[in-house]
Amino acid sequence: VLAMAGTATGNLSVDASGDITDTGPVSAGGTASFNATGAGNGILVDQLSAMGLITANTTDGDAAVANSSAISFAGNVTGQYGLTAMAGGISDGGPVSATEGLVLAAPGASMLSQALAGKGGLTFDGTGTLTVSGINTFTGDTLLNDGTIILTGSLGSSPVTVVGGSFRGSGDMASLTATGGTVRPGQSAGTFTSAGAADLGAGNQFMVEINGSAAGTGYSQVIADGVALGATLEL
Repeated sequence: VLAMAGTATGNLSVDASGDITDTGPVSAGGTASFNATGAGNGILVDQLSAMGLITANTTDGDAAVANSSAISFAGNVTGQYGLTAMAGGISDGGPVSATEGLVLAAPGASMLSQALAGKGGLTFDGTGTLTVSGINTFTGDTLLNDGTIILTGSLGSSPVTVVGGSFRGSGDMASLTATGGTVRPGQSAGTFTSAGAADLGAGNQFMVEINGSAAGTGYSQVIADGVALGATLEL
């Protein structure tokens, strides 16, 4: 295990053939890069204060990084890649791959703009807003626990589950299940298209805007291969 603490006035690069963790505050005036190699070795850095791009790479392990401010990130994690911004938002600033998916939490405005692939999924736990604009092909679940996800791209191969928060925007997904929170197609009016069923349960609020006669622009809609509506409908 490589355990660290301290300050780098410029860029910080940490490489280990074992786990990487922090035992105290770690500061970087520039970028921060963590690279853990070897079977089962991961990265757990939860006291970071980095000003530049944060990169995590593992060959066989998870990575979890918490930063004191906004995060721009990249990396290739053979496992789950978790990022927490204590202030501001999270954005993909370089190529990203996470075989077991991304877990993001932030209080500000976040953005995923690139197309993500693979078997992993996407979880958003933050109180802020995450805009997903890429044409994604990953097949794992998209899970919204809190905050807001705004879909402007595609989640065409990913089943979407809304437990809390607000799911908004327009785009396609593999299926849509809501047990809580709010489902609101569009940012004014818009369309969610589910290849499978849409199940909007009793704990969910389904919000629809009606401003005209044209589907998707005049009024909101969900297109699905079967719809179960137990949600509270709000116009």
